[in-house]
Amino acid sequence: MAFWASSFVERVRLEGWTSEFVKRLTQALFVYSLHTLGPNELYQAHLTPHLTQAQSSLDAKLEAVQLQNAQLAETVELQRQEIQQLLSGLESVIGDIEAAVVATSGFDGEGRLLAEAREMDDELKSGQYP
Repeated sequence: MAFWASSFVERVRLEGWTSEFVKRLTQALFVYSLHTLGPNELYQAHLTPHLTQAQSSLDAKLEAVQLQNAQLAETVELQRQEIQQLLSGLESVIGDIEAAVVATSGFDGEGRLLAEAREMDDELKSGQYP
């Protein structure tokens, strides 16, 4: 076997390439010279290392993006819960305001209650009691 063929086979073994194509190519190197391989086998032999590296790089990036997406989904869920709490608190305040409106609607519109309150306040300030 030629030196280049044995070093290629050793490189394939060291880098852990396990695709079916590489196995067939390795077997072909023991039987055929590279000049007898077809164009598909030749360009695939040259591209396989680069494609393998690109695939692992993309897999790592995909994993990182999926992790970020999971963290963002958790943040969004926490924000939704907080919004729900705020809305329920707001509904409580609105209920209190509506109850106050109902309670004050029984008074007449002429301001008698306000006048009575001022009169009582003036009496307390002056120290005169009826």
